[in-house]
Amino acid sequence: ALTNKRLLADIARADDKQSFPVLSPEGYEIRVPVVRLKRLLPFFLTITTDTVTGVAKLRRIDFGVLEDARNSENDVIDGSTGLLDIARQLSDFVPMLPLHTRNSLSLQAREYQEYGAAGCDVRRRLGFGAIIGDEYAVGTTLQTILTLFNATHEPQATQPCCLIVVTKTLFFEGRWQEDVQKFLPGMRLAEVYGAKQIARIQTLAGLHAVLTTYDTVVDQIDAFQSITWNVIACDEGH
Repeated sequence: ALTNKRLLADIARADDKQSFPVLSPEGYEIRVPVVRLKRLLPFFLTITTDTVTGVAKLRRIDFGVLEDARNSENDVIDGSTGLLDIARQLSDFVPMLPLHTRNSLSLQAREYQEYGAAGCDVRRRLGFGAIIGDEYAVGTTLQTILTLFNATHEPQATQPCCLIVVTKTLFFEGRWQEDVQKFLPGMRLAEVYGAKQIARIQTLAGLHAVLTTYDTVVDQIDAFQSITWNVIACDEGH
């Protein structure tokens, strides 16, 4: 009932001194002070109810609203705190590169580039993907390279990363190779564009990342799927 917009509007207009009837799961009617319900209105507005199953779920994830609802004085919302813990980790991370990456850089990355790579690291550790959506020519290539380099130095990293780019980028522009050489000359990158190169991947000790094309992945999909990649990054993902 508390997902009904008309009902929520009635609560918003009601006098704070009034109480509102709420039916408990056991079938009891509980009178809840309107002033307490008003504090939870932003939270109720993020909930929608499935018309078939009757299950309530979040319409959108608004971490600020969730935090306010949980901290609302004298109000208790049951449920896992996992979502809020994730929100805190996504918003409170230290926007700095790991020491091993900073020491490996031959040229200093800009502050926002470090921030982007650090943000990707946090999302990856939480099991999420990430989209680097900065404007053109502000270093999205470097942010991706930094993210891959960071990942390859984590203790659990037993396989290289896979970077998939469009064909012209690999064979004609060469900007990925240029940026690796310019900023992280110690990063070991292998170009893969056929079955022979794929067969050699497992024999290359200390390999950080494989650079390949979408066409190659499609042609050799079984070989690529046989490898448990540490991270897969897709250029021009749109």
